Amino acid sequence: MLCGSIGGIQEAFGFGMEHSHLGTDRSGRSVTFSKMKMNLAAKVGDDGVPKQVLTDVNPEEVLESLDEQGIGYEVENPFATPKEMEYKPVNIRRQQKYFEEIRMVGGSECVNDIYARDNGAPDKRLKQTFWFVGKVARCTGTVSLAGAVGRQWNLIEEHAARLRHVELGPSFKDMRFEIWAAPGDSEMQMAQNRLSASLQKMQRMEKSEWESIAIDEIGWDGELQDGDEGFRVLRSDDGLLLSPQELSNLESS
Repeated sequence: MLCGSIGGIQEAFGFGMEHSHLGTDRSGRSVTFSKMKMNLAAKVGDDGVPKQVLTDVNPEEVLESLDEQGIGYEVENPFATPKEMEYKPVNIRRQQKYFEEIRMVGGSECVNDIYARDNGAPDKRLKQTFWFVGKVARCTGTVSLAGAVGRQWNLIEEHAARLRHVELGPSFKDMRFEIWAAPGDSEMQMAQNRLSASLQKMQRMEKSEWESIAIDEIGWDGELQDGDEGFRVLRSDDGLLLSPQELSNLESS
């Protein structure tokens, strides 16, 4: 078991870390290393000239060196799910309540429709299928669309995987899951393939990016199962409309 503290590492190596996230998800899901910039407190000689300055140190090399020296350290996952966004009834109901309150005041301008897809699906048609999974709301004066989705990422992701467990379940397990956003209440435009109904890809955020967002300034309203079909649209890998030829190719594949 890993133990110790970032402070201990800094003291042992004599440097300060600009980014202290050093590892992978303890739950076993792989997490990409964030690039660290380590500004070493230079070893200064009597003449005042730094003897050693290192930057852009590979985090894997740092951990290997710490292990060799027997120095304890703590691994923190910057993408770990916060307790208030775990997929539990209390959190789901709370964020739905905030969604309704924000929407009541701001209307559809404060809302975005949310779609999900499996970008690694073996079936070509399924890979180009974007499933409608719910809506997010936000206080537009203080929270961006990216922030509203990033802060509630786990609720959205797990809800989508449960809603379309056959089509999206495998992508959740294998980290192929993608979340996309469309204008609020644009289901009809999306179904009619209007150019104004565009999709924008969202990105998972690190804790440092969402931790200042208050949970009562965002909301999530998950789609309920409506028959076996569910609402979905066909789009390109960039979330754009497919040409008639591209649609024909998908139909024949």
